[in-house]
Amino acid sequence: MDWERCRQCNRPLNNGYNIKRLRLIVVGTGSAGLLVGGLALPMLGFGLEGITAGSFAAGIQGPAVVAGSLFAVLQSLGATGMGILLFGSIGAAVGVLAPFAAKLEWCNGCDNSKASGHAPDYPPSQ
Repeated sequence: MDWERCRQCNRPLNNGYNIKRLRLIVVGTGSAGLLVGGLALPMLGFGLEGITAGSFAAGIQGPAVVAGSLFAVLQSLGATGMGILLFGSIGAAVGVLAPFAAKLEWCNGCDNSKASGHAPDYPPSQ
């Protein structure tokens, strides 16, 4: 990720620009989790009533599905309706934890310091 960085310590700055980008990541991750669980599995043919005839899932299903395989897991998630819970939960967890994790190593002390004679690049230099 191309965060706006402090010129002195080169850590990501704790500023409005970076926080806005982080919020977009959080919202995007949560939304993607809901979309994958709620829409993608049924669209691929992993439905509540099993594999949908003529679907992508039906096309790749072999004569014997091995327990624990990716196909078996997706089939179970689709048949139980748990896909939205699993993928939505992953998205929500990232959404909750990302703000805390991202701020752990962000620059708070030397950013925008007139005394140190440096200012952040805005917008970030490429």
